[in-house]
Amino acid sequence: MYKRSSIVLAIVMLLVCLDTGRASAQALEIVESAWTSGVHDLQYVDKLGPNVPQHPLYLWLRVAADEGALRELEKKNMLPMRNRWRYYAGIGTESESREVIDEIHLGVGTAELVAKLEREIAASPDGKFDWRVWSMKSRIRPGDWVVEVVYSDAGSTPVPCRSQATNALEPCRFEIRVQ
Repeated sequence: MYKRSSIVLAIVMLLVCLDTGRASAQALEIVESAWTSGVHDLQYVDKLGPNVPQHPLYLWLRVAADEGALRELEKKNMLPMRNRWRYYAGIGTESESREVIDEIHLGVGTAELVAKLEREIAASPDGKFDWRVWSMKSRIRPGDWVVEVVYSDAGSTPVPCRSQATNALEPCRFEIRVQ
């Protein structure tokens, strides 16, 4: 299940225009996210708060994209993004003592999966597909953690997310404290 979801997340994230000079925020949107202790039937099993006990930890995302983004996926045919798990040894995520623990490359688009996305777009009343994807750490140590969702370009361009507080686009960054 994890491998399949990683491929799906990679495909969905590729759907944002990879040419950072002409980003198309309307083409791809992370519409929901959750820190969770597990995933069952593509859905998070619980929603964890900002402080969690030490156990396997998942970042679950629900992503939607339109037909134009799918065309871009077919045209580019390359891995667009990864989840960068960052550990902060000090207090808080502003600590100077931070370490990238893992950068999870989230698969490569296959012709079979692109065909499934095309069918979902054709059947959707709003012309979008909707996917649930996640990455996880099975052995996580206590401290502050951040997952940055970034593209796989040379500059690791952040994937944009809409802020719940301001509705402005900002880099996707998800924080949590493991006790």
